Amino acid sequence: MSLKNIIELMKNAVHSEIDSQGFYQEAVKCTKRDEAKKMFKRLIDDEKRHEKILTERYTGLTKDPLPSMEPHKKRIDMARKIVKGRTTEVDALKIAINKERWTHNNYLEMADNVKDKDLEDVLQLLAQDELGHEQILVAEYRAFTNQPFDEYELDLYVRE
Repeated sequence: MSLKNIIELMKNAVHSEIDSQGFYQEAVKCTKRDEAKKMFKRLIDDEKRHEKILTERYTGLTKDPLPSMEPHKKRIDMARKIVKGRTTEVDALKIAINKERWTHNNYLEMADNVKDKDLEDVLQLLAQDELGHEQILVAEYRAFTNQPFDEYELDLYVRE
């Protein structure tokens, strides 16, 4: 993969993290359960951390500054529908689960296509974080819909 392609890949990855932050910020507004609000806020913090990691990698590759980025309109519109009550909390969780799954797979695919070992390691780490997010969301979905699950299904750290 050429340096130009890697730089473009990094821009897209940063934008994806910004999209996630915007979505989760709106999801916090629509969520009534305190546990779910805390979960979405933790995910916002994680997505900000991912954005920082990716931005640092980007600036290590090029002298050009990252362009200013806002969440994509489609993401914000989706989140606003949730806030306005057209989408339920369960729907928000399903959307978030699918987003995390897509992002996990996207980072794995990117890691497979880069030749820089350090960048590959960063992308693999981010993929694992996104998988952890998916597990958290699935557990929240199961709790919200009264589906049983075992705590051991969450193979990740717990932060309070």
